[in-house]
Amino acid sequence: MSGDTVHPASVTLELDSIGQAAWERLFDAIPDSVLEQSWTYGEAVRLAAGRSVTRGLIRSGDAPVGLVQGFTHRFFGCVTIPEILRGPVFLPEASEDEKRAALMLVRKQWQRGILQFPRWMPEVPDMPEAHSLLQGLGVRQVVTGYPTVLVDLTSSTVQMRAGLDGKWRNALSQAEKAGLKVKSARGGKAVEQAVRQYDSMRRKRRFSGPSGATATAFHQLVRRQRDLLAVTVSRGSDVLSGALFLGHGQTATYYMGWTAKAGRAVNSQNLALWRGMLKLAEDGFTSLDMGGIDTWREPGIARFKIGTGGRVHMTAGTWM
Repeated sequence: MSGDTVHPASVTLELDSIGQAAWERLFDAIPDSVLEQSWTYGEAVRLAAGRSVTRGLIRSGDAPVGLVQGFTHRFFGCVTIPEILRGPVFLPEASEDEKRAALMLVRKQWQRGILQFPRWMPEVPDMPEAHSLLQGLGVRQVVTGYPTVLVDLTSSTVQMRAGLDGKWRNALSQAEKAGLKVKSARGGKAVEQAVRQYDSMRRKRRFSGPSGATATAFHQLVRRQRDLLAVTVSRGSDVLSGALFLGHGQTATYYMGWTAKAGRAVNSQNLALWRGMLKLAEDGFTSLDMGGIDTWREPGIARFKIGTGGRVHMTAGTWM
């Protein structure tokens, strides 16, 4: 994390100083942005989970260089757990020194106190230099690195398909030959069905995953049509699988997916995800975040996500 020298005093953190339109203009300029730092996701968490949301604009002099969004859980009226997920995020022009200064300000703003226990998952690489910087800020790692997969959507369809893992591509080909019907939707019953089916599957299989309630709230709050995409795959009247993608700036996130037993037999989720990738690329998204991977507790899902051919992106985990 080296770069041009910037005096720390020139970097400032302004809390709740801009509205949604200004936030989104800046957010749209950030490559590989993260869902958890988007305005709509913040409002969805506020609505679905009752969290309070604090947003910060990071400036270097008069120029904006980054954004940070935090959520606060409150217990018993006095104990608070502020949580920053994959933030702050930075504009392309932010220097490494400006990023370091911003991390210091974020740490200072969300300090641990007698009744306050902040959790911070900074969007910094899982590298010794970043660990040293965070340790120097007085925080300690409590959860090891957070991995996800980022798929480049700017390549041609031929290049994207060639980049798929061989077994993944073969499964996709089999699904394409199975006479399945694929439908894309921007809202309505398709989104509601995706959430219901996903939550049902999550309860039955007892795996950790994103909140269906948050997806429903995102659906209610989303302003840009392209920022919500539901893809379903069916055979006859039977819906076999589905995928829900949430957009944020230049990037979209594979937020949730589900597959019925009959769908697994014909690789229908490969088809749902592939068609979703193509639609997102058509809509102008430059990358797809696969929503995190857990090779220890959910190795099958992790292999499925890695099979898309994206690059594994590892951040430094959670710190307190």
